[in-house]
Amino acid sequence: MNLTEEALVFNTAVRMVIPMRREFNNALDVSKFMREAAYAKEVLAVALTSSTPRLRECAEFLERHFSGASKPTKSHDQETPRAARLLESAAFKMRRAEAVKRLLQLVGPMGEPLCIKMERTNEDDALDALLQNAQQLVANIRGTNFADGYLAGVNAVSDVSN
Repeated sequence: MNLTEEALVFNTAVRMVIPMRREFNNALDVSKFMREAAYAKEVLAVALTSSTPRLRECAEFLERHFSGASKPTKSHDQETPRAARLLESAAFKMRRAEAVKRLLQLVGPMGEPLCIKMERTNEDDALDALLQNAQQLVANIRGTNFADGYLAGVNAVSDVSN
């Protein structure tokens, strides 16, 4: 399981915590869920009986993930685009977070206004435009070598997540 898949599984398990507590009065321990397969199967068996569609969807996704089911079902075919979007979203968020972190490391508080804009964006195109602005800011303050390193470091995160 690569880092992006593990993050997606963890995020999905976290999304199940409150619905499980509301509907089944079950305090889901996410770290135990990630460590122990028997506990995860027990939780998923309960969640699959839920009357809440979102909780059932999360449970179905995790069940497919843990079972490694190669035989697609109708619901699996419908969920594949959604799972792909979730993976893309996770990769985008990792890239955005890396861009903000590196910019603050390189230029300090002078980069905060640009970092705030980056954190508010949810689109690749908008983030790319902000990355160009950030690269120019780094070049103006630290030089072109640092600016090129900044952009290469941010893009390396997106290459790893793909």
